[in-house]
Amino acid sequence: MSSEYSYANLVFLTVLTAANAVTGLISMAIMNSKGRSGLVGFLLGFFFSVAGIIVCAILPEDALHLHQRMTRMIPPAAPRSAPVCPRCGQPLTAIVRFCPSCGGQITP
Repeated sequence: MSSEYSYANLVFLTVLTAANAVTGLISMAIMNSKGRSGLVGFLLGFFFSVAGIIVCAILPEDALHLHQRMTRMIPPAAPRSAPVCPRCGQPLTAIVRFCPSCGGQITP
């Protein structure tokens, strides 16, 4: 009887450990997606099971991670090319009405 009892305990502990490892991995994935420590997420999920997953899901994103994600969403502005004289092709350094090189009229 005692060997069956020990075997049942071993099976129960193995299943419990495997289930906790799965919840730990889920929590780790949630934390990594938010730019936070995956190890902390794994430990929360492993020791607190479903409650750990809920805590990880409720936590806000890391501010740096959020900033990086938001800047990837906004395309960079196209660089503005320097205006050139349509007559001689010389670059113009200021807003002028006439080209300082050839004297051609510049239209805005």
